[in-house]
Amino acid sequence: MKGKPVKELSDCEWLTDLAFFVDITMHLSELNIKMQGKNLIISEFITFIKAFISKLKLWSTQLRNKNCHFFPTLLQRTEPKNYFKYAEKVEELEQEFKNRFEKFLSRENEIRIITAPFSVNIENVPNELQLELIDLQSNLDLKDTFKEKNLVDFYKTFIKENQFPNLRKYAAKILSLFCTTYVCEQFFSAMNLVKSKTRNRLTDSHLKNNLKLAMTNIQPNISDILHSHQFQQSH
Repeated sequence: MKGKPVKELSDCEWLTDLAFFVDITMHLSELNIKMQGKNLIISEFITFIKAFISKLKLWSTQLRNKNCHFFPTLLQRTEPKNYFKYAEKVEELEQEFKNRFEKFLSRENEIRIITAPFSVNIENVPNELQLELIDLQSNLDLKDTFKEKNLVDFYKTFIKENQFPNLRKYAAKILSLFCTTYVCEQFFSAMNLVKSKTRNRLTDSHLKNNLKLAMTNIQPNISDILHSHQFQQSH
């Protein structure tokens, strides 16, 4: 637009490389969007990561076979493509994902106790959970409920502390694990909106209460709050 020469824009190889990175960035962006949200639990996070690693493996194989179906921008390039170079880049990314998320993936068996309590092998779980899991797996009503409810509601509402104290405690530990920094980033964004320059009289207590409303599903009943206060009639 400014009339300055940009030699890369006339370099066919550079433009083809750019097309490849446009496509791989698109796939990474789609994964990033899936992993955002306040209600994301670690089992879903692991599912997304495992699926993406499998996709990377598929894409590297296809690129080595000169198939770039899942790289539409690269597919549009008519110049000869260095498929092996792009396959190697995808393989490097696959290995990077495996290394970066190794600790998460290594905990899959621990998490399966919570995500699949009715099919998990009792002999493969910690001793303190074995008897409670036997009782749980024998309960047909809870088995039907598990199919209908999400994990958080199931363990919070239907796994009673007097019946399954160890299992309930274990589930709380697993389900409270942070998956991404998204929640923290969202929290600070909410704080910046609440504590602005025009609201400099907010105390720490006020800020804490405002952030609770902003970051949780608490719905205050304004009518009840008003009726609980006795107002002085104006003279």
